[in-house]
Amino acid sequence: MRVAIISDVHANLATLESIHEPYDLLLCLGDLVDYGPQPREAIQWVRERALKVIRGNHDQALAYGMDCRCAPASSIHLS
Repeated sequence: MRVAIISDVHANLATLESIHEPYDLLLCLGDLVDYGPQPREAIQWVRERALKVIRGNHDQALAYGMDCRCAPASSIHLS
């Protein structure tokens, strides 16, 4: 079984779309949002492919209006 593990996507859809290696199982270790230009699209890509996703500190911060305490406050909002 080939397991692919991704993390720290940070809304970079182009990077996700560049994954061409075959895998049987995809796991995501979080941080789908912040920094990059396409948070909705990146989240959708992962939802369609990953069996499990762990919420990262950036995901937590954006979802609950908190500071992730690792970078300047982000201006990206999913509303």
